[in-house]
Amino acid sequence: MDDGVIIRPAEMDDIESWRRTVGAVARESHFLAFQGTPPRRSAITFAKMVASRGLPQFFAVAGGEVVGWCDVVALSDREVWSHRGTLGIGVLAAWRGRGLGRALIETTLAAAWAFGFRRVELKARADNVKAIALYESVGFVREGYHVRAFRLGGVDYDEVSMALLADGAVPDGVAQP
Repeated sequence: MDDGVIIRPAEMDDIESWRRTVGAVARESHFLAFQGTPPRRSAITFAKMVASRGLPQFFAVAGGEVVGWCDVVALSDREVWSHRGTLGIGVLAAWRGRGLGRALIETTLAAAWAFGFRRVELKARADNVKAIALYESVGFVREGYHVRAFRLGGVDYDEVSMALLADGAVPDGVAQP
């Protein structure tokens, strides 16, 4: 995966580059839950929240530009769910297929476990087979299937819920493909 890419913790100085990357991935992939560049104010608020809470967020940087990101954020501030986080990831199209997604996920998961998360979850469109294969290759398991859970441009898509436990256990009764 070399290609001069560095995976490192997110920094506030990267916000504009990260916003551009998120916007590019959102517009071309149609797999993210938003379809454009996040507003500057929202991106700054999110980055400050992540930094202030010490949540895991890593950027893949090449030539001074963010080309991918991965983070795990808390699902809730409520104590009963404080052990759970949700994974978000994106890589620019030109940088896919080089192991960058795997490296970002592995780095971010290590930080998530160190942070104290015991469970990391994600949702993926069911037709995003490459992403689902990547998630499964690092240990995520399918826990649920949601019919017509994702709507884009008036078209409904199914969604897969996946999770990974810090100890690698798979709960009884979880159907595996």
